[in-house]
Amino acid sequence: MFRPQSFRHLTLALVCSAAALTAQPALADDKSAVKAALVYNIMRFVKFPGDPGQLKVCATAADPVAGDLRRLDGRNVGRARISVVTVNSPAAIGSSCDVVYLDSDSPRSIGGVSHGQILIGGGRNFAEAGGTVGLINFGGQVRFVINSSAARRADITFSAQLMQLAAKVIS
Repeated sequence: MFRPQSFRHLTLALVCSAAALTAQPALADDKSAVKAALVYNIMRFVKFPGDPGQLKVCATAADPVAGDLRRLDGRNVGRARISVVTVNSPAAIGSSCDVVYLDSDSPRSIGGVSHGQILIGGGRNFAEAGGTVGLINFGGQVRFVINSSAARRADITFSAQLMQLAAKVIS
């Protein structure tokens, strides 16, 4: 269940979490930390099937964002604890991951979306290629595109506030 929040509070939460994610001050061009913070905040505004006690976040070790994603390990999203796992290649990512981050690979490199799984990627057309959320550079900022069809296929529900903050929603 989503708590009603104003867009102002959601935007403030996204900005504050991006800054708080790193132990050191984040540089304006530290897009990896910003992307990891967006992954965290997107998870906060998603309803996963069932009531998971743990959310497994998977990424390839070579992804530039993987190091910043590891800082999420042990944090909570609602009642679920985040567990971050890195693997050697996209092919090694399985359906046991709740959130998959692929920086530049296509969603097809892991065979598509599994039930209850969000595929988040940094490629320019990631969402259009079948990913659930694509992180894009837009006007010097990192924004996100939501593929609502991929989310429905995976039985994932995004909050209305998150959908309205998206740069684009693909039906």
